[in-house]
Amino acid sequence: MTKNTRVPLMVSVLLAFGAWFSCLLMILCFSLSALRQSWIAGGIYICFAAVLAHACEKAKGIGPAGAAFLTQLSLAFSLLGKCLLIIGIAEIFDFQAGATFVLTLFVAVGSYRVFTQNTDRIFTIAGAGFVGMAWLVEVQMPSLTMECLGIFLFLISYVLFLLKKETLRSLAWGLLLVSAGPMLMMLEEQTRFAFSGVGQIFLGMGLVAVYVWQAGKQFCVSIAAAILVLVYLTNLGTGIGVALLCLGFIQKSLYHKIAGVFIFAVGLIWLYYHMQVSLLVKSYYLMGTGLILLSGYAWLKRGQNAR
Repeated sequence: MTKNTRVPLMVSVLLAFGAWFSCLLMILCFSLSALRQSWIAGGIYICFAAVLAHACEKAKGIGPAGAAFLTQLSLAFSLLGKCLLIIGIAEIFDFQAGATFVLTLFVAVGSYRVFTQNTDRIFTIAGAGFVGMAWLVEVQMPSLTMECLGIFLFLISYVLFLLKKETLRSLAWGLLLVSAGPMLMMLEEQTRFAFSGVGQIFLGMGLVAVYVWQAGKQFCVSIAAAILVLVYLTNLGTGIGVALLCLGFIQKSLYHKIAGVFIFAVGLIWLYYHMQVSLLVKSYYLMGTGLILLSGYAWLKRGQNAR
């Protein structure tokens, strides 16, 4: 088996399980006995993960199975080492959520170029973002501000995806995960008033701005108006889902299509069950949604994208 040979899925799963299980055993043996000293073990694990990542890139003749095992082992030690480092330092200095967020953000930024695995970067950035959200909840940030912050993070991630830079792709996915935080937190409120019209207008204006930036001289006023109307008449979930679906078809990205379909379906279900209208009006919404999706698909597959 050459180095470029693809590892079978079951072998990859077993290698990943073995790597993570080995890492967890080491942590259980040496770290959990003294949580306040875990920052030392965390630092050691991070250094070990960096060595493994470097060895995986430079090693020759280890084969795809060996490379996959070293990659998973590096990922396990990196993520768990960062967690132990942050927990240990926060315990020693009795950090609150705000200080812990600054520490987590520092670790995320400092390790972004050292650990180049997309999974490592995404989870590290998302972890820092969710700690930041917990801090905002602790200081009792108003719901409208949290809602607009989530939309702003989504728009930033959307722009980063459109830039098509490989170094920014992990950052974009991490911010996309974090942007869901405020939406999930607000679900604890009364369902009918969980989201405001202000957030929908903000999202619509942001998507129109992105469309103007990408369309250039091919800008069409009717399309911009359709974006605003679609987002305002539905909710944030459906607007974000459609935007990700469009991005997936434009960039031919299966992951964006899957994320778009999932978010769109959740948003549509939420809208359907919380609309204060009759079933007949709801059926009109469903029919209109189908027509919009079919029209959007036909538009995206035109020209050079047509089969």
